[in-house]
Formats: sequence, structure tokens, C-alpha cells
Amino acid sequence: MKFSIIVPIYNIENYLDKCILSVLNQNYKNFELILVNDGSTDGSYEICKNYERQDCRIIVVNKKNEGLPAARNSGIKVSTGDYICHLDGDDFWKGEYLEYLHEILKNNQVDVAFGGGRFDYFDDNNIKKKLYYRFPLKIKNVIDLQIYMMSLGHEIPASAWSNVYRRDFVISNNLYFTPGLTWSEDTDNYFNILMHVKSFLIMDRVFYCYRKSNSAAMTKSYNFKNIYSNIKVLRKWYKNYNISKLDFELKKISNIRFANTYIYISLFAAKADRIDKEKLCQEIEKDFDLMKHCKGLGYRMIYLSYKYLGINNSLKLINNIKKWEGD
Repeated sequence: MKFSIIVPIYNIENYLDKCILSVLNQNYKNFELILVNDGSTDGSYEICKNYERQDCRIIVVNKKNEGLPAARNSGIKVSTGDYICHLDGDDFWKGEYLEYLHEILKNNQVDVAFGGGRFDYFDDNNIKKKLYYRFPLKIKNVIDLQIYMMSLGHEIPASAWSNVYRRDFVISNNLYFTPGLTWSEDTDNYFNILMHVKSFLIMDRVFYCYRKSNSAAMTKSYNFKNIYSNIKVLRKWYKNYNISKLDFELKKISNIRFANTYIYISLFAAKADRIDKEKLCQEIEKDFDLMKHCKGLGYRMIYLSYKYLGINNSLKLINNIKKWEGD
């Protein structure tokens, strides 16, 4: 069994060695390491080329900067392994991850192996285990899995690095990442994965180390482009799930998931500048049909406030309440 490990890279020269070595030091050796340099302007590309010269399993893809979804897609297109793993270039793996994956997949070649969580890693070498995906391992069928995943609110294994995907499953279902998205690009792909998955297993161990203190990592600005990226994803999958042949109960729970997440994301509009905020309010006003499915007292109150007080007035009111409560 061969693994294709795809690493998107943009200006992370200070963290790249640790990432790459965490793969090369794995006991299980049947893999290809695909390093996708997404137009870095620091020394990241030179580091990648140096490793490529030392190890024939390393493939360097050098491309112009087009963002994370396009970088991941470039890696998928050149991959040749049985399974695809995603590893962000400023993060790294702990322990014998590939050996573990081989053991659980060799006799059970599923579409997706869903991950169990991550370790949060800080520059002071403090590693804190954070198991935020609490799967009941007794889930056996796809419908129960889909319903459970969509009922988890914000706690879903949506990050590309969380899970491991059978390459043929990805290619045959055209499960590439949507270019141009600047926020929720992994969640967009995850909703697509859940629509198509036919077989799965759930990992019961954690290996991923997520770097919390990387100052070079892209932070999300609360501007129109980033928040609208979220809105587009939720609109898209609200429509796709409802016109699909998915189970009725799954559609019902998914609608709540989309609505609650939409309302949660909409609150970020309060942090945008005046012009972007006005544009976002205009967009949010188009989606009452989506938001009406929200559930929970807090979400219902915001939805009704949007509907009867207006988006802009509601955001001002909510912002004032938060300030009064000390955020």
C-alpha cells in the first residue's frame, strides 16, 4: 500500500524542515511526499528542492500563488498512491502514523478514514492533546455516519489533514477542492466527501500536530472576500443537499447545520469595515430561507432579530451587548 502525502507550502521556511522530517522518519516507507510550493517568496522552494535531491520519493511541484485549494489540487493530480494524506507545511506528524494507517487499512480499504483529533503544538515545546472529534466507534453504516457528522455543529473533522482518502474515490467522484475560496475551503470539500462516501472507518489514535503559534500562517481578515467565501460554501451545500437523493433525516439535520453555521459566520460581518459590512449585510438578507432552519435559542433570537430589526441594526445591537458583557 502506497500513501501520497500532499503538503501545500507558502512562505513557511522556518517550519518546513520539521514537517518534512516527520514524514521521512516514519518507519513505514512506501510513500511519496508531494511538496507543492504555492509561489513562496522566502526560502521554502529551495528547501523543498534540497530534499528532493536527497530522496527519490519526494516530488516538488512549483507553481504560481493561487491559494490553498489550488495547491492541494495540484498535489492530487500528480499523486500515484493508494491513499491520499494531507499535511500542512507548518504542521507535522507525531509517532508512527503511516504504520498505523497501513495496519487499519490493509484489510479494510475504505473510501475515507476519519481522524480523531489533533495535538496543539506551541513553540515552547508544549504539546497539549485536544481530542475534539468524539466519534462513537459503534457507528457502522453510512447514513448514521452522515447524520452524526452533520449534527456535530462546528466540531466536525472538516480539515483536509484530519482524514485519509482513497485516491480512486477522490478521482472518480471529482472531489477536488474549489479554487478561489479563501475561507471554509476544507469544509466545502468535506460536505462533498460526506455526500459520496460509501465505506469508512474511524481512527482511534491521534498523530497530527497542529502548530498554534506560527506567525507566518495565514490569518483570516474579516473582509468581504473571506466572509463571503463562507457564505458561498453554505449556500452551495444547502442547495446541493436539498436537491440530492440523500436520506430525509440527513437533509433535515444538515439544514440545521447549514443554518446555525451561517448565523455564526454572519456575526463576523460586524468586524468588517463599513463598506464591506454594508455589502455583507446585503448578501445575508438574501438567505432567510436558509437561516430559517436554525435551531437553538441563541440562533433563533439572532435569526428573528435579523428578520424584524434588519441585519445591520442587529449586528450593532449584538456588538453592543458583547461589549457590555466584556466580550
